[in-house]
Amino acid sequence: MNILFIEPFYAGSHKTWLDQLSQYSTHNIDLLTMDGKFWKWRMHGASITMASKLTQIKDTPDLIIVSDMIDLAAFIALSRNTLTMMGNPKIGIYFHENQLSYPLPESSKDVAVNKNVHYGMINYTSALSADFVMFNSCYNRDSFLDELILILNNMPDYSHTKTIDLSNTIDSIFKKTHILPIGFETPVFLSPSKLNKMYSNYSNIHRKKPMILWNHRLEYDKNPVIFFKTLIRLKKANYNYQLALLGGLSQRNRKKYKYYLDQLEDEIVIQDYLPYEDYLFFLNIADILPVTSNHDFFGISVMEGIAYNCTPLLPNRLTYPALYNITDNPDIFYHSDDELYTKLAALITHSTNKNLKTYSQLTKFYQWETLIIKYDQYFDQINSI
Repeated sequence: MNILFIEPFYAGSHKTWLDQLSQYSTHNIDLLTMDGKFWKWRMHGASITMASKLTQIKDTPDLIIVSDMIDLAAFIALSRNTLTMMGNPKIGIYFHENQLSYPLPESSKDVAVNKNVHYGMINYTSALSADFVMFNSCYNRDSFLDELILILNNMPDYSHTKTIDLSNTIDSIFKKTHILPIGFETPVFLSPSKLNKMYSNYSNIHRKKPMILWNHRLEYDKNPVIFFKTLIRLKKANYNYQLALLGGLSQRNRKKYKYYLDQLEDEIVIQDYLPYEDYLFFLNIADILPVTSNHDFFGISVMEGIAYNCTPLLPNRLTYPALYNITDNPDIFYHSDDELYTKLAALITHSTNKNLKTYSQLTKFYQWETLIIKYDQYFDQINSI
């Protein structure tokens, strides 16, 4: 089967997901992409650019799948002649995130003018326009639909959430949704000789000190202030650890978090966005993965850390309780900032005594070797309807 993926934001996790999906799928996958920048302009203008690019496609697709970074309704309208010539293939959308429940920083000008609602409404009409809708997690889907109900019910009339409106759009979207989690590649554990060679590049690493890992974006939605405050509190209580900050720091954020970074200067062994081989090295040697995020629709970096035997400490919110089965694994969840401190202190102590439990088995379903079967089966099912 020929599947055409349209990605206006081809960077970061969007790019990694598409590249790996193309590699592992048994189907022939073609890509139409744009650079991963200017996301607001992509949501407005990508439909025009991609409609033009679609005319250049040589192999007629059996399915077309777009990401949530495009106005799908506008794309379909602008591409109607091309799509007709292609035999009107089914068109789906994959939601890596949704703009209705994506948190905005308090300083954002968008908060005052409710632009988040505007971009969320583009997601809404895109989901309505699609023949099938995929989300990367139940939390992503449910937070989108729950927020959508609240917004539509606040409209003056024709909310499209009740039968009396002749159109319950919430139900119509829900009925065509499917959950397809993000996949990741099987962990690569480095040999002792390779580890020793890599250690020589980082002479400030203490091999016997527990290493705490931060391996996602250092941005407001990941709640780094609580993370830093907790680590400073532990330092003042004489807990010994070292810290790998791998999310990369913009100049703006270096200034924003300078106070905390200065306080933790002696604990930080690396503070940078690393090449892949070096990133793998730190995944191999890190011990503890505390997560403080106020936003994660899936959290592939967290998944990677756990797969590499980092013991996680997760907030009881967002997508984590479902992904990592809070009922069976309550020890790796916390419910308050104080419990984060208490449990992290215990993990540092256990790590020092080489007594940490790992939870890598929780990630095996999400490795591409297993997950790609679910993807390809779903694509076959959609194509056969």
